[in-house]
Amino acid sequence: MAESPRVIGAPAATFTLVGFVVGASIYTVPAELAAESGAGVLVSFAVAALLALLGCVATIQLASAFPVTGAGYVAVRELLSPFAGAVAAVAVLSASVVAVALLAHGFAAYTASMLPSVADYRLPLAWGLVSILAALNVVGTRAAVAGQVVMSLLFIAALLVFAVAGVAHGLQHPGEALSFSGLGAVVYGVVPAYFSFLGFTLLGELAGDMRRPEKTIPVALLSGFVIILLTYLLVTLALLLAAGPRELAEAGAPLALVASKVAGEGFALVIGASALLAAATSINGVLMMVSRDVLLLARDGVLPAGLSRTTQGGGGIPYAAVVSIWLLSLLCIAFESSIQGYAIATVMGFMVFQALAALAVARLPFAAPGIYRSARLRFPPRVLLGAGSALMVVSAVMLVLGALSAPVEAGLYAMVLALLVGLCALGRRRIKAESAANGAATPVANG
Repeated sequence: MAESPRVIGAPAATFTLVGFVVGASIYTVPAELAAESGAGVLVSFAVAALLALLGCVATIQLASAFPVTGAGYVAVRELLSPFAGAVAAVAVLSASVVAVALLAHGFAAYTASMLPSVADYRLPLAWGLVSILAALNVVGTRAAVAGQVVMSLLFIAALLVFAVAGVAHGLQHPGEALSFSGLGAVVYGVVPAYFSFLGFTLLGELAGDMRRPEKTIPVALLSGFVIILLTYLLVTLALLLAAGPRELAEAGAPLALVASKVAGEGFALVIGASALLAAATSINGVLMMVSRDVLLLARDGVLPAGLSRTTQGGGGIPYAAVVSIWLLSLLCIAFESSIQGYAIATVMGFMVFQALAALAVARLPFAAPGIYRSARLRFPPRVLLGAGSALMVVSAVMLVLGALSAPVEAGLYAMVLALLVGLCALGRRRIKAESAANGAATPVANG
């Protein structure tokens, strides 16, 4: 089986991750949490970041042990079982399709707020964005990564300018004093803050596209982690100093509000445009990363074989997988579910994938000692066992909290996931039956 061209270096991998993880959530989540817990939101983000480091450890180790396309899926398949691998991949595929719909609707809504004349065309706007990014991914990995890096640099630069200007404005024009709203509000804020860090465990799916993934992934994860954490903390501090919890609680577009206070309506438009780029980077990241899992599921016979088609005779772009995600996303966008419904499905799917990856990394030194010893980067077995166990607990807690916050939406997603997993199981049984039949027929043919 031919491998994809290894065209992604450390800088490109870093900003692929930054754009995917930060995305559009930074334009809403910090303000919402700041309105609830005041300065305690900074502690919430710091704690959430420490929990996200567990995912970094798992991804670094699994990608070093399995430096191939779809490293997370391959690791779960090899270290747990083919069925567990299929569950992990289907969970993240379904969650990603829903996430694309959520982001596309957010993009369309934000565009309509900036340009009221297009308010009646939100659905075409959402479809158009996903279609453009899917086309970019079909053109090639280099094009998709270049677009991701450019968009990420632009919106991160805008956010950093916003943060510096907001902090300076807040210090010069002190308003509401910073205060903590209590430990309970801080703890409550850790959950949504943690959801803002989702995505670290998916970077390994691009290992087969990276130059020297055993070095590229650790550098990208650690540098990306620092950029993401600093961006969240600085933007949140700017919101607190320039507006304060009470004003943020009443704001429909908090970053645009603060931007207009700091530097006028022109700067508010720049921040609005950066939010559109942020949504686009998350969608582009999904298309790049999750298409690799679809490719492998098709090669393993779990999904239709046609989805394994690539350019350049097997070593190029998984265009069929990209097109399948594009079509599923357009369908999901058309349903126009509630934001809560989209968000819960996204979180649950990612947590299922993360929990299985955590179990795989905990088992790696003991279930596959040869693969573990051959990995160029190795954490001590006790570290992997501890990090994997802690990540499983975190994933389980987040799954339960997500289900409790929206039991109807969670139940619907669980049923859809169970149906998809059942179809995957039937696909695997069909492949096994065909293999057994071919094996039995071979001696007769030779005779």
